Amino acid sequence: MKNKKWYLVIVAIILVLGGAFFAVSKGGADSMDGKYYLYYEDSNTCSDDTIMTIHGKDVSLPSSSDDSTISLKLDEKNHRLEGSASMPYTYKDGFFSFSGVQYVKENSKAYKDLEK
Repeated sequence: MKNKKWYLVIVAIILVLGGAFFAVSKGGADSMDGKYYLYYEDSNTCSDDTIMTIHGKDVSLPSSSDDSTISLKLDEKNHRLEGSASMPYTYKDGFFSFSGVQYVKENSKAYKDLEK
């Protein structure tokens, strides 16, 4: 009976350590949450006026036609933005791109390089 108790304790410790390792590895992933600025590739600059924000699955950006805000949903599994239309996006090294437009994430390495 005593051996079975130690066996259960060891299994429980392994499960707890495995869960902690998994949580830490997922927590270190490059989160897309934050503010993004419109990036102009031809001049290698960004606009401080046009700000897109991502918080979890919610994406908001200013409308180009008026003062309203466009709200979209982020589908990270399929790499798509969902709203009145569905469009693919890419996210790499602090750059978020969709429909031929690029945004650079505030405080990313790419953003800091632009500030120099």
